[in-house]
Amino acid sequence: MLNNPVFVTSNSNISSYNKKTHTLTIKNVNNDTYFINIDNNIKTLHLKIINSNINIIENYLGNITNCSFTIDIDNNSSLNRCSILVDNTTQSKIFRNVNNNGQYISMQIDLTDNNIYNQENIYLLSENAYTLVTNGIYAFNKNIKNYQTNLNHLVPNCISKAQIFAVNNDFAHVNISTDAYIKNKAAKTKTTQEGRIINLKDTCSGIVFPNLHIDENDVEASHSCSVGSLNQEHIYYLQSRGLSLKQAQNVLIRGYFNPILENIIDETIKNEITKVLTKRIG
Repeated sequence: MLNNPVFVTSNSNISSYNKKTHTLTIKNVNNDTYFINIDNNIKTLHLKIINSNINIIENYLGNITNCSFTIDIDNNSSLNRCSILVDNTTQSKIFRNVNNNGQYISMQIDLTDNNIYNQENIYLLSENAYTLVTNGIYAFNKNIKNYQTNLNHLVPNCISKAQIFAVNNDFAHVNISTDAYIKNKAAKTKTTQEGRIINLKDTCSGIVFPNLHIDENDVEASHSCSVGSLNQEHIYYLQSRGLSLKQAQNVLIRGYFNPILENIIDETIKNEITKVLTKRIG
């Protein structure tokens, strides 16, 4: 993907970057896409989204051990953020703190052959704020991948959804933990969370922890989780149509990443995700 400059967009005059504070401010922008390379040049980043409707693609490159982000979204803004982890060359810890007053869609596709710890803390700060987190994870070899998502409802009438899906192979292990907090007086808020793990072999393992912490009565909250293997009837059906076992598995694995693809409106982002997915699983 793109290496230089670090921030690439179709209009170089619409944003400002403060190198001292590592702050990228995007103001009064509509329907533009930013490509941001996360490497040794960027280990911390503060994004300010003001009166804007934008897409961001983050591509992780090289030796990145720790990186942290703060994202501020005002109530007139919408951010679709998509992270791609495939070209980083070492285990990584990723932290995000998101102050969301508008609409925030967080997507991550993790296909890297490295251990990953990912923690995202999202604060819904205004009425009618909306958050969707949807992650697709493929773990193989001896990867250990931990995904922690915290959804903090602090005001009434806000909505959060989390869909964290993983496919395990070889000797890999995945932990998925999703915690939704609905504070007192955050009435009429809604939260749903779904965690699913497919194990391709008996030697891999996974755990899903869905948690609801509710201090208000007038809310809608639900969660679900599952850990299992690929549906053998589906594999048999695909093999009966001429596919090999590997081809049948790949078709089903690709289907596991559909929740990400379905939520990508921008065709540029969708094409990038498809290329990465094809590169890793065939």
